Amino acid sequence: MTQGPVRIRVAGLDSIRFICALFVVFGHFGFIPLFPSFDDSTLIRQAIHLAFNNLFCGPAAVIVFFVISGFCIHFPFRNTEPPSWRSYYLRRYVRILPPMLSAIVIARVLKIKMPVFHESILWSLICEEVYYALYPLLRRARLYATWDVLILFAYAASFLLVLFHPHTKNYPSFGPFFNWILGLPCWLLGCRLAERFDAARTQRLPIGRMNALRLGIWFLSWCLSVARFHTPIGYPYTLNFFAIAAAYWLFQEIHFFRWYRPFRLTEWAGQWSYSLYLFHVLAMNILNEYYGISTNRMVQWVMQTAWILATSYLFYLLIERPTHRLARRLTATKTKDQPSSGLDRPPTAMKSKIEL
Repeated sequence: MTQGPVRIRVAGLDSIRFICALFVVFGHFGFIPLFPSFDDSTLIRQAIHLAFNNLFCGPAAVIVFFVISGFCIHFPFRNTEPPSWRSYYLRRYVRILPPMLSAIVIARVLKIKMPVFHESILWSLICEEVYYALYPLLRRARLYATWDVLILFAYAASFLLVLFHPHTKNYPSFGPFFNWILGLPCWLLGCRLAERFDAARTQRLPIGRMNALRLGIWFLSWCLSVARFHTPIGYPYTLNFFAIAAAYWLFQEIHFFRWYRPFRLTEWAGQWSYSLYLFHVLAMNILNEYYGISTNRMVQWVMQTAWILATSYLFYLLIERPTHRLARRLTATKTKDQPSSGLDRPPTAMKSKIEL
């Protein structure tokens, strides 16, 4: 009798997904309008404005998504072969494609522009689909080389790609046929991170140190945003290096949440972070097109944010969650999944699902 994939829970990842999705939303539509009519007449005022406008680097958040994706795909199979590659592909594409196609259809029906690649959030999802398709080949290559070697080759390929377009400043600038090459080392770092899970330290990580690391990652993403908009250095040159720091930070987060409970609210919200990422641009366009708001900027920002969150959650309830459940049913096995021993300690920590 075939045993299904291991299903355990790793605390904190859902919270991180949700926070990264918020980074993308605020990166697109702005954060709290503290300076609605800011005067840039002095150097100090310009510096304050620059610092505030670059607080949320959406592309850096997408790189974190890539690393988490590689981790989640490889984690259940890091020590064993998948029971069925057919089930693997079926589950992956049933979970991801129907919500994406639904968003495209909604945009077409409402006559809202939602291009498949350029100037669209869909570019990262296309890259993800390529990585899912390549995963069996990457596992086979792993038999002949370490993850470190594969990552080095992926970085070399990504740098060669950037050299052919040296003046490009945006990360998704290489089209659906080549952009996955740029992001591949980030995704592979997640696969490597999955294999490091079992080697995590058993000592409790101090909260102060963890918060300092989080602040450092945020500051690094801020620096990359400043570099993108105020220097000649674009995201293709910087975000792949950021992925290395992000992988280290995620390793520490995973270890940290083996001892501390994440917030229930963010863990819950992380379950529909894919819908938030997928639908937030559509939600904003619908609001502007059909329900324009004319009021002061602070009230407008609150109403827009509430609208985006509410409609994204509705999209999750109506489309993403049913397809998620369908994927489970289509690939269900006859035996119950068994968690690996020792991975759930300490027992007080809440856990976030890692599933295929």
